[in-house]
Amino acid sequence: MDEDDSFSCWLSSTCVAFRGLTPRQRSRALSAMLEQLEAAELWEWQAALTGRLCRDLVGWLPLELAHKILGCLDTASLFRAASVSATWRRRVDSAAAIWRRRVEVLGGRAPAGEEAKDVREWKKVAAASHLWRERIRSGRAFSLRHVRGHIRAPAVFAAMDFDAGHFAAATVDSEIYL
Repeated sequence: MDEDDSFSCWLSSTCVAFRGLTPRQRSRALSAMLEQLEAAELWEWQAALTGRLCRDLVGWLPLELAHKILGCLDTASLFRAASVSATWRRRVDSAAAIWRRRVEVLGGRAPAGEEAKDVREWKKVAAASHLWRERIRSGRAFSLRHVRGHIRAPAVFAAMDFDAGHFAAATVDSEIYL
């Protein structure tokens, strides 16, 4: 019997014995064996185990189910999900209904005509709407200009609008309505 046959026989009998162990015993046996490895061998095992243990759930799911899960994400999380991997980006980018819903939620202006058929246009509008929402939320969308003599504090805002990069507010005389 040559060395390869001897090793194959040993490996086969060891695997049979390993299957007969309890889960706790298996774990202890594997730990003891891993402690015997050199650094380079540990590195190889780490790479092999990472590929086997870290599964791409979104990539494995049927497209409809992946879209259902991705549809639960907020806009910022959708963009982060698209940056995880090429597979995730394709899944996120193929979800036209999700991007339409994001545009509706954010109050963006829906693409018109032929552009309405292109998921990339919906994604662009969602991104722009999200950006403006974040700027408004953080106060970075505003620049302060004083119009002296026209607004008395405390003013009551009657209307606000945003269009073409400009935010406008209208006030009413606070003495009448307070």
